[in-house]
Amino acid sequence: MTVKSVYHVLMPSKKGEKPKIYVGEIEYLPIDIENIEIEGATSLKTPTNFKFNDGRHFYKYTSADSQLYMNFKNKDIVLEEWELEYVKDPFYIFEKLHLLSRKSEENKILQTVSWMIPNKDGKVEESSGFNAFDGSSKIGKNSREKRIKKLEQYLKENFTIEDTNFVIDLLKKILIENTEKVEKKQLRSKLINFIENLNDDYLTNEIEKMVYRPVGEVYIPIPDSKNFHKNFPDFFAKNAGKLKQGKASLALPKENRTFKLKFISSGNVIDAYINQDAGKAIQSIDRQDILGEWLLRGVFQLEERELLTSERLAELHINAIRFTKYVDTDEIGIEFIWIDENNPPEDSIGWVAKNKISKIEKIKTNRKLHKNISRKVADPQEDSDYSY
Repeated sequence: MTVKSVYHVLMPSKKGEKPKIYVGEIEYLPIDIENIEIEGATSLKTPTNFKFNDGRHFYKYTSADSQLYMNFKNKDIVLEEWELEYVKDPFYIFEKLHLLSRKSEENKILQTVSWMIPNKDGKVEESSGFNAFDGSSKIGKNSREKRIKKLEQYLKENFTIEDTNFVIDLLKKILIENTEKVEKKQLRSKLINFIENLNDDYLTNEIEKMVYRPVGEVYIPIPDSKNFHKNFPDFFAKNAGKLKQGKASLALPKENRTFKLKFISSGNVIDAYINQDAGKAIQSIDRQDILGEWLLRGVFQLEERELLTSERLAELHINAIRFTKYVDTDEIGIEFIWIDENNPPEDSIGWVAKNKISKIEKIKTNRKLHKNISRKVADPQEDSDYSY
């Protein structure tokens, strides 16, 4: 099968005419260097700017910016015409785009809420939320001591006393002693690097289970969760975030805090629930790695135990999350978005919400901009056909 490369060109109608978009198509061919014919300078004042052709297309070169333009012969390549209708208030459309873009009539939107993934300092929390897998071990202190003793016996039987003492000393500093968090992580990395060089799969697996949390453990943190659930008590499920009187623990049993979480981009649905003190976490039911694998490997495209950072988010051009509640279904939609910190959407909460300007102020700004904007459109019927 031969694949043909083409340019597709979109061209607006002339000012004053009925609004249309002209769709053109022209072959995308390499310049035939052997058949170049110089036609001359574009003007006497700029002899280094010149036109040429290769027998197939006409080109123009401008030396000041080193740009090469091709003449698309706009009026000769039109294949289709699309009629347009301008909206009366385009700013409203862009403002409400996340609501208006939903096409499904059966899933009418009741409410949306969005918030930033990084904190107000622009950092993604290292040992919680999306990086919960990097937190301290959840093994109880008594169990830690028993497992260290068991591992010490294995080390003595299979390795030198020096290696045994080194490993056990680090394990105690990480799991038993009151070591500072930063130092604890440094010691953990040192320990993992050391045991990997011992080439013992059993030892590596046992120590990883002791000093790490499961590789897919994550939860989605809800900012200022106590106030969120107070302001939106039934957003995820009826009274899902309700707290016991005077306490931070959740009032309802787990089965009454569950809901269907639908990934809007793929349509996949998982069972999720509200969890932890003050209802601060959204987790997948049964196993946290159900949500974790989708987020860490699917959305953020991270390797195992690779931390999510603001730099990684910037590469993916996402920095925020949006949840959508529908009228006719108990599913909650989830999508990852980009929020302009200086002009966050109306549905934003958390630290970024303070940057929201009032609706009236927005309208005034938009009207002023609308009056000052002058639209300049290209004419497909004239010789403004050069593009780069």
